[in-house]
Amino acid sequence: MSRKREASMDIDTFTEFAQRVVETEIPEALLKDLNLGILVLEEERRKDDGVILGEYSVSNVGRKVVLYYGSFASIYGGRSRKAWEEQIRRTIKHELQHHVEHLAGDRTLARQEEKQRRRRRQRE
Repeated sequence: MSRKREASMDIDTFTEFAQRVVETEIPEALLKDLNLGILVLEEERRKDDGVILGEYSVSNVGRKVVLYYGSFASIYGGRSRKAWEEQIRRTIKHELQHHVEHLAGDRTLARQEEKQRRRRRQRE
């Protein structure tokens, strides 16, 4: 069950900061073919092995990165704005790494994450 903490960054500020990171810190070339863009959803996203802050996905309509505000609030609620900003920045860059690797036909990061998930399950 997720812990509910009071968020120290509201969803509008979160969205504006994420947009600023993309516009000012990410080279446009890394956004190539990310036709559905970078979206912020209010929900918390969970998978078997924990809370998901962001996700890169590919479908028949295109490619996108989703940031889950509710997941950030669950983990970072009550923490400083700087902590939120650092994690938003890291998450955007991480998900864009998935995008760039996907375009290149490389699954290095995805394989590393799969290996980490298997290790966590073995410890449980």
